[in-house]
Amino acid sequence: MTGKPIPITVEKAKWDGSVSARWPAVLLPARPPVRAWRTARGTEIARPRKGGVERAEKDMVSVTLGGCWVVTALLGSDGRPARYEVDACAPVEPVRDGVLRWVDLDLDLEIEDGAVRLLDQEQFRRRAVEMGYPDALCECAWEGLRDAADRSAARRWPFDGELGLEGDPA
Repeated sequence: MTGKPIPITVEKAKWDGSVSARWPAVLLPARPPVRAWRTARGTEIARPRKGGVERAEKDMVSVTLGGCWVVTALLGSDGRPARYEVDACAPVEPVRDGVLRWVDLDLDLEIEDGAVRLLDQEQFRRRAVEMGYPDALCECAWEGLRDAADRSAARRWPFDGELGLEGDPA
């Protein structure tokens, strides 16, 4: 994608098709195959599965290559990544009809100051059984988080501060 940012709706779904979060964002120009979107601080994030609404506490930029992870950089006051959250997911589809929908698989990494924490393993295991995740999907989730952790350790994209908007996502 090149050109100006485009308003979109982001839908973070579960394997069973339910939507866990929905919010407005802006699709950012990025070098293919990167997909990137920005969520402004204060944006209302609807939580249909839980009921209720949250507000984004920080500006966020999320990126994916379309594979098995979405990296969200929570931006500091200087506009640079202060912390990263990595969601394991099913391969991310292109934007359709103004909606970027992706399937979250519950397993997450939190990366701050070079420290990597694996989160929600038990939830992932339980939902894999409850929702019937195929074995290949479970493998994709673990592979995606290993890839993200390796990239973080090597300070490679998207953990190099560029988020792939201009740099090389390789």
